[in-house]
Amino acid sequence: MNKNKDISKGPREESYVSDGLNAKKYENWRHKFDDFFDCEQYFMQNHFANTTTLLDLGGNSGGLYGALNEKFPKICYTSLDLDAKALENGRKIYPNANFIEGNFFNIKLDEQFDTVSYLQQLYYYPNWNETLKKVLSFADRNVFIESRFRIDGNTITDPNLSFTYYLGMCDSKWTDTDRKVPWIVINIYEFINFILNDFPVSKLEIYGYYQNPPPPHFIPMNKKQVVAACCWITLDRENLKHGRNAEVILNIPNSFY
Repeated sequence: MNKNKDISKGPREESYVSDGLNAKKYENWRHKFDDFFDCEQYFMQNHFANTTTLLDLGGNSGGLYGALNEKFPKICYTSLDLDAKALENGRKIYPNANFIEGNFFNIKLDEQFDTVSYLQQLYYYPNWNETLKKVLSFADRNVFIESRFRIDGNTITDPNLSFTYYLGMCDSKWTDTDRKVPWIVINIYEFINFILNDFPVSKLEIYGYYQNPPPPHFIPMNKKQVVAACCWITLDRENLKHGRNAEVILNIPNSFY
C-alpha cells in the first residue's frame, strides 16, 4: 500500500490491470443491452443507426459492441483499453471486432471514427476538460459520454475531497489506497458551455436522473443532488467552428437551458 500515492491524475494503470479484477468483472457483465444503465440505454436504442465505425475508449472486452450488436449488427467496432487480459477476453467473445491495447492520451490512430464512446470514466479525471478534448479528437460525427453532474454548485475536482475506490476496497476499513481514485462531479452548465464554446457542435443531448451514489463514493455535497447522465454530442466539422448556436436538449429533472 502506498500511503503517499498521488491520485490527482485518475486511475493508476498498475491497479487497473495488475490483479485481473477489471478483466474478470467485465468478462460477463455489460455485454447485453439490459446490463447498461438507463441513461446509457436511452441513447443506445436509436442513436447508433448512422454509425458505421465506433471507437470505444476504455472499451474493455467489448461489452458495448455485444449490446449494440443486438440492434446494429453492421457496426465496425474497436475497443481501446489498457487491460491486455480484458482485450484477450474480447477477442475470444467477439472475433469480428477490433481490440487495441494502449492509453488513448498518448496513442495515435490512423483514422477518425463516426462515433466515439467514453463510458464510466470521465469522472475519474480532475482535468475533465482536457480529457474531453482528447476524446473528441477521435470523433468525426458523434461522441457518447457518461459522467456525474450537479445542477447547482461548483464542479468538484479536488481528489482529496471527492474520491472512490476503483473496483471496491481491500477490506472493510476503507484503507486500500492503491485503489483510491478521484470521483469528480461536474457542474452541468459548465460542461455545456465548455462543449459549445470549444467544439463544432450542431446538437447536444443530455439525459439523466438523480442517483444518490452509495459507498465507496465520498463527495463533499448532498449525494441526493448527484446526477447520473449520458450525453450525445453531434459534430459538424465541415461547417462549424464552435457550437454556440447548437440545439441543446437537457432532459434532467429540475434543470433547464
